[in-house]
Amino acid sequence: MHLSLPTLLLPLLALPFVTADITSAVATTTATDYLAGPTPAASNAVFAPGVLDYQYIGCYNETTQFPGGNRALEDGGMQTNNSQTVEACLTFCHGNGYKFCGIEYGRECWGGRYLSTLSAKLPTSNCSTGCVGNLTQFCGGYLTLTMYNITSTSAKGAGAREVASAIGAVVLAGALGAAFSVF
Repeated sequence: MHLSLPTLLLPLLALPFVTADITSAVATTTATDYLAGPTPAASNAVFAPGVLDYQYIGCYNETTQFPGGNRALEDGGMQTNNSQTVEACLTFCHGNGYKFCGIEYGRECWGGRYLSTLSAKLPTSNCSTGCVGNLTQFCGGYLTLTMYNITSTSAKGAGAREVASAIGAVVLAGALGAAFSVF
């Protein structure tokens, strides 16, 4: 049996689309969004400065490809927008009180209260996809996010893990102090 090269390569070309995680309860992205391919950025594209107290912090990897990895942005949500811009994504994140906000694949806006420890800062060249609503802005790439972080305390739940840890330490110190004062 002789198979031609196109016959052998066709299943391999479809593999990234078949294995993509599109089942997230908050995600509305479908495989057809990926079949369209990334949007090339304009030659004068830039990493847009943030708005609404958000600041650009770099390009970060998505974490769904790692064993046990969920999304890079945890405890949050997602919005797909076929006219996505940095400003539109940051407005979505701000309205939901997310501390971190990232744009992936040109159209996916992800927000979360925490950034996964599995997500690492990458060279900016990894986030070279243009925003579908403004090709002069970079909006992540395949499994990469153009990331923003809110710099004020206006995000709901921002730093909640740190606050919970501090409260726990005070309670523990109080309990230990009470226990030692008995002796």
